[in-house]
Amino acid sequence: MELMPEAVIFDHVSKTFETRSGPFTALDDITFTVPKGTVSGVVGTSGAGKSTLIRMVNGLETPTSGSVTVFDRDPATLSNADLRELRRDVGMVFQSSNLLETKTVAENVATPLRLLKASKSDIARRTADVLEMVGLADRADHKPRQLSGGQRQRVGIARALITDPTVLLCDEPTSALDPITTNQILDLLSNINKELGVTILIITHQIDVIARLADDVAVLSEGRLVESGSVASVFADPQHELTRKFVDTVIPPALDPAARESLARALVKNYEV
Repeated sequence: MELMPEAVIFDHVSKTFETRSGPFTALDDITFTVPKGTVSGVVGTSGAGKSTLIRMVNGLETPTSGSVTVFDRDPATLSNADLRELRRDVGMVFQSSNLLETKTVAENVATPLRLLKASKSDIARRTADVLEMVGLADRADHKPRQLSGGQRQRVGIARALITDPTVLLCDEPTSALDPITTNQILDLLSNINKELGVTILIITHQIDVIARLADDVAVLSEGRLVESGSVASVFADPQHELTRKFVDTVIPPALDPAARESLARALVKNYEV
């Protein structure tokens, strides 16, 4: 089988913050890769270092040691101009949509292109395209307060897509949404991955989100990588206690083996064991 090139490489990444009580290690020697064109997930409890890790991909954080490369570019070593170019290639979807409440949906979505000083015609065309893509073409003139939680998150996704990125970072994109809306957002992200070929890196504490959307998963605990692999293999045979606890939240251990496998097949993308 032909190996896919790597979109993102985390190579022995560590991050230490200085605090009043002394050094705090948020990440400790993290190594894994995100293959091009796939959906990769990072799962862990609160404080595991997930957000710190994902912010290194677009240069919002830099490693204390080790390196992060994004299509052969290391954000920590780039000039300001090159870092701006990288951020055009790396879109980001936040936990809360972070919309400007006084601006319309279209104005919110267009913000990255306005900052890049794109032409008015390009802004108008691209804004219309991405709003159509996320199913909000009829909401372009609405204000954020007129939208549901799911619609607001769709606006955030459209804004992240407007620069035509090759990588999309998703920081807990469904944690504030109800289950039905969560499924709708996951369907949208899956379509973006399949139809546009965008590589997606999603961090979450919801293992069911990983099961539904991701091809591969990395499990973090207190800043350490405790397990990684294909989602199917991790669900079929979790090796670390934390991973087993995560899996048990969606596939109850009290079920007999046949029932567990049947449920896993229903829940996990590309489940083949």
